[in-house]
Amino acid sequence: MEPRQVWLLCGAHGSGKSRLLATLAGVAQPSSGAVQVLGEPTGSRRAAQALGWAPESLRWPDTSRVADALAEIATLHSTAALTERVSRVLQQTGLAGVARRRIGELSAGHVRLLSLAQALLDDPPLILIDGQLDSLDAELRTSLLAELGARCAEGAALIIATHAPERLSALATHEMRLLDGEAHTRVLRAESPVAPDSAEFPA
Repeated sequence: MEPRQVWLLCGAHGSGKSRLLATLAGVAQPSSGAVQVLGEPTGSRRAAQALGWAPESLRWPDTSRVADALAEIATLHSTAALTERVSRVLQQTGLAGVARRRIGELSAGHVRLLSLAQALLDDPPLILIDGQLDSLDAELRTSLLAELGARCAEGAALIIATHAPERLSALATHEMRLLDGEAHTRVLRAESPVAPDSAEFPA
């Protein structure tokens, strides 16, 4: 895939969407062949630094506070402007109101948003999202899609696993559907819209 592209990864439960994203993130190994991210083998340090991965679930220490957990992850890249970088993704993902809450006290929905927030830290050129956008309320989903559209306009690429592609079609450039172990792809548009108008996104 190329910069400024948004691929929707579709398929039934168990079709392999999460496995494919985990393989791209270097957490799972392909059964054959090799996978590269920006010319680097998956699992390498340079490949890991080039992507933000929001897995379906992440294990967090229950006693850690939301903002502190994000800050700890952010320091893996840099300690510069730490508070501003964390505050930015807290606002973007709707977590600002629970920033000082302990993770063990969060709802399941907030935990999924926390997984998304850590993937969006520091503007990675490739963002992998495993289903978090499906369960959001319409207002937050619209806001996040506008933010993701702006990132694509700046050169990022996204792969979004979803069970509701119709809700993301205004942002997508390609669709890949996994069916019976095969990938079926189709092109929707050449490039994702630049900072799309929120009114374009269906609720």
